[in-house]
Parts: sequence; C-alpha cells; structure tokens
Amino acid sequence: MAIKSKLTGLGMQATLATNVVGTVANSLTAAGNSQATAYQMSLDDWQIFTTVASSAGAIFSPGTGSAATPYSAGDEMTITNHGANTLTVYPATGGKIANGSANAGFSVPATKSAFFQCIDGTSWAACLSA
Repeated sequence: MAIKSKLTGLGMQATLATNVVGTVANSLTAAGNSQATAYQMSLDDWQIFTTVASSAGAIFSPGTGSAATPYSAGDEMTITNHGANTLTVYPATGGKIANGSANAGFSVPATKSAFFQCIDGTSWAACLSA
C-alpha cells in the first residue's frame, strides 16, 4: 500500500501522490431513509460515517466515467460505519450492489466497513468486514 509521504519524498507531485493513495471524507452524517433521500457521497476513496441514525443511508453517484459522472468499471471505495446504527448504502438509480435487486440498499452494520468495486458505473461488488 502506498504512503503519501514516501511518494512525495521520492519527488512525486503532492496532488498526484494524493490521487495514488486516495482521499478520505471523514465525520460524515448519513441522511434520509430511502434511495431518494440518502446522503449523496463525494468522490473520496474512503467515506467514514460517524453519525448514522436509524434507517439512514448514503448513495453512490451515477457513473459513466466522464467528469460529470466519474465512476467507471474498476473504481473502488471503502465505506466505514462508526455510527450507532446500521448504514444503508444505495446504488445510483437503476444500479445494484452485490448483485442484489436494482435500487436495493446494502447494509453496513455499526463498527463495520465495506469495500466496493464498481462494475459498470452504477452497479457495485461488495465485501463486508468481519
């Protein structure tokens, strides 16, 4: 795994090193209780939710690989739930997570993390921590 200070120490530009290592969105608050009202996640590589009310969730942006909809096959994201309740993660409209039903949420229990890999811009494979 890359460490930013090692990369910049070797002469890599800081912005490039950040993109190689990944960015973190910390202290997030889950929202809503459906795909339509869930918290819209940013493009950070790691999303850390610290406030998760009962039935609250987060949603991936849709993706086509363009600047406006950046997710494409192979992209990765880790979501960590440090909140008190289960976090429901939703795909973009029409998408699937872990080959579930279209638009269905994926549960990330409190104190757990889930690793997601984009399949096609809207659907994601998922691996939940033990």
